Amino acid sequence: MKIKKIFLIFFLVQALSLNVKANTNEKKQAIVDYFSNIKEFSSKFIQTDGETIEEGNFYLKKNRLKIVYTFPSKIDLIIAKNKAMYFNKDLNEVEYFNPKKTMADVFFKVFNDPSFFADFLIKSETNYIILEKVIGLDERQINVQLVFEDSPLVIRKININDENSKITYSIIDPNFNPNLDIKFFSMVNPNFN
Repeated sequence: MKIKKIFLIFFLVQALSLNVKANTNEKKQAIVDYFSNIKEFSSKFIQTDGETIEEGNFYLKKNRLKIVYTFPSKIDLIIAKNKAMYFNKDLNEVEYFNPKKTMADVFFKVFNDPSFFADFLIKSETNYIILEKVIGLDERQINVQLVFEDSPLVIRKININDENSKITYSIIDPNFNPNLDIKFFSMVNPNFN
């Protein structure tokens, strides 16, 4: 009788474990599908490191991501897979750089690289889902955490932490049909327009 109880408990634990794993895989696949289906996207964001607050907007179209800071400084970042442009409107300063091994690459991969999600750990909480992974970035270990509202599935936060800093991007008013002009993502030096 005791062996039957132990077997039953073992069987229930295994079944529960398989069910949790299946549910976790379904949620992860839903998130991969979520990003794969975004063709255009815009949202407001608030960025904080715990001491300062910055505000701006995210825009996405055709494998280009534009981050426009509106407060306190006016800065535009345009990011493609292998090239990025930084434009400080206040200083009228333009710089081009390779986004690899920078925070810009993290944002590009979140919105454009489904394989980026392959090794994320997933936690399901009441009303939200958290994906988390550690990546190597320019000889540092960075913890990337994505927070989603569960129903409907909507990205709400991107947290990027290392041993020296913690930056949170809270995503506000996401719009999945903004009808953006591709010229808006041009990396032509704005000083030459």
